[in-house]
Amino acid sequence: ANPYICRLGDEKSSSSRLNFTQGFNSLGATLAPLFGAAFIIGDTQINPERMSQLSEIQRIYLREEESQALLLPFLCLGIGLLVLSLILRHTNLPNTKLPKTDSNNVLEALRSKRLLLGAVGIFVYVGSEVAIGSYLHNYFVDNEIVGLLQTDSILGVWIARFYGGDIFQVNPKKVIGILVAIYWVGALIGRFIGSGIQAKVSPSRTLTVVGLGAITMLISAIYSHGLVAMWSILAVGLFNSIMFPTIFALSIEGTKENLGSASGILCTAIVGGAIIPLLFGSVIDSWGFQVAFMIPGICYLFIAYFGAWTYADSKKSSTEITESPQLEAIVQ
Repeated sequence: ANPYICRLGDEKSSSSRLNFTQGFNSLGATLAPLFGAAFIIGDTQINPERMSQLSEIQRIYLREEESQALLLPFLCLGIGLLVLSLILRHTNLPNTKLPKTDSNNVLEALRSKRLLLGAVGIFVYVGSEVAIGSYLHNYFVDNEIVGLLQTDSILGVWIARFYGGDIFQVNPKKVIGILVAIYWVGALIGRFIGSGIQAKVSPSRTLTVVGLGAITMLISAIYSHGLVAMWSILAVGLFNSIMFPTIFALSIEGTKENLGSASGILCTAIVGGAIIPLLFGSVIDSWGFQVAFMIPGICYLFIAYFGAWTYADSKKSSTEITESPQLEAIVQ
């Protein structure tokens, strides 16, 4: 879908279009934690310390109970995807043919430094987003964030009003569901706002800014505690917002005949979402979240570099075109 959206208009505005359409992706990611809190997460939240005090039989029973909670939501998800595929099958969409992909196209695409750097950018971005998003629940439980919200927090009061009761009477799983949803709301808001900003500001510059912003929030989460750390890690979702569509659009600039191959390479890089979270989780188990947050921090540093590099590369290309003898001859 990403290369299809890029070809629906001018190449210069492709990043803006991708951010707008990816905003609906974030809408689903925002609603998912709320449904997960209601149908998947158990009523009793157990932190690692309490889990270690349970007997082996109790731990096995708890894991089986948690796995059973997944059956109905996953069944509904599968049915929903089937219905959506049938709807798309019978919908008339604009026809934008991509060049046929073969081994020569792939090799040609791989010669592009911009594409290769972009593939690394996609790899580390997806890995960081999935790693942080997947472990938010554990982070809030380990740091007893629900307890802090119950004692002194405007957000705690708002959550209590949302559920129509006292914050102490609200199920902890619902509180955590709201917090995870806030993380994805940041991505939702950021993509729609970013779509408008990138219509006027260079996508490369905005990518560098959000990359540095995410690093700043991670540093804050590492060196702070309590609600400050909570808000810092939630703010990462806002800075994540425009990264994927912007990296994708910047990476395929100038590919033209190799667009299909270039898109395939970038989509393959999404495997970072399966690799980096494993490393992230292992570091959490060994040294805790403060050390583990350095992993996405390094990833975001590369993304900021990619934004700066593409900006310089685009400036260089524009200068070369302007100063080319052929163009001067045409003007004269």
